[in-house]
Amino acid sequence: MSIIQVRGVSVRAHKKLKAKAGREGKSLSEYLRTELEQLAEQPTIDEWLERVGSRTPVRGVSGAEAVRAARAEREAELKER
Repeated sequence: MSIIQVRGVSVRAHKKLKAKAGREGKSLSEYLRTELEQLAEQPTIDEWLERVGSRTPVRGVSGAEAVRAARAEREAELKER
């Protein structure tokens, strides 16, 4: 396990983070470890844009057309009942 030390955190931020940790029944270290693990798993905007840009575009029916077709199908099913 690695160690991370953060200096220069404001007193206000420290108090708020400590209160959040307390509400979750965690120590400040446990709370921050969980938050950092989640943050590490989230892609950056650049990573997300790269991933989306590498995908093959969807061709064919537009989203609006798909919604209209689904609504029409649902209405037809309701009329049959």
